[in-house]
Amino acid sequence: MLEPKVSKVLDLLGPSALVLEIGGLGRPFNRADFVLNAEPYETRGYYGSSRPAQGGAIPQFRQETWIRRDICDREPYPFADKQLGFVIRSHTLEDVRDPDRPPGEICRLLRDDGTPLGKPPSTRTSSVQKCGNGGDELFLMARTSHVA
Repeated sequence: MLEPKVSKVLDLLGPSALVLEIGGLGRPFNRADFVLNAEPYETRGYYGSSRPAQGGAIPQFRQETWIRRDICDREPYPFADKQLGFVIRSHTLEDVRDPDRPPGEICRLLRDDGTPLGKPPSTRTSSVQKCGNGGDELFLMARTSHVA
């Protein structure tokens, strides 16, 4: 996540929001309760300590809440419908084999008042889905008024 966005995102989240980060291998967002990534928990922090932690000093996710799987799998992510308040995916869909798959799952997971947060994907992504409290499109950074 770009540094200028971090404090704005933290303000949006609040202390009780249930948060999933999709992709967080390089520098996981510490405020996330869950991380879904193809690589194991032990490989987190790929970018090392040269860059400060984001989303707080202490991770809320744990090894037990680090979910190792391919985000493009056809199996549903291991969450109930409308379970999450926020889904963060920053710089993720540009690098996957099927960038059209995750948006549907993100919409399924978000509560009606939930917010998808993330960097807009590359032009390879053809599906743009509206869901939750995301404003115009899932792949905008929440609502422009929230995270400009």
